[in-house]
Amino acid sequence: MKKTVVIIILAFMTLFFSYTSVSANDDGVVVDQEIITISLANTGLQVDEIIKVTNKGTENVSSLQFWIQQDVKDAVKITELYSGIELVPLITGNIRTCNLSTVNLSIVPTESITFEVTYYLPTSTQYFIKTLNYNTTKFSVTYEDRDL
Repeated sequence: MKKTVVIIILAFMTLFFSYTSVSANDDGVVVDQEIITISLANTGLQVDEIIKVTNKGTENVSSLQFWIQQDVKDAVKITELYSGIELVPLITGNIRTCNLSTVNLSIVPTESITFEVTYYLPTSTQYFIKTLNYNTTKFSVTYEDRDL
């Protein structure tokens, strides 16, 4: 029994330290603007997010997290707009963690980078839910050309 408890504690500690090491790299990230547009599509509700991120920290940022509503119908597409590079995220619940360095991207201090995130929700979705992972200066949501 004691051996099992020790193994469980070690497993939790390992998860905790690995999580903090993944998250620590995005210190100093500020979202200058997040513009969300929701529109009707053949496959459900299309959600397009334009997210401009600035590194206000002192070290390069090489990973970012994006929060996506749970009931997504298809794969989430995350693209860096300038280069057109599509990022492949690690999925943990509602969080998509993107390692920028795997596609030779990083955000140096005082620089900005813009991402487009596209996904589809079922037409039966009653509520659009969004959690902001970073300090955000400007946030807007538009549904069928109406600001919400």
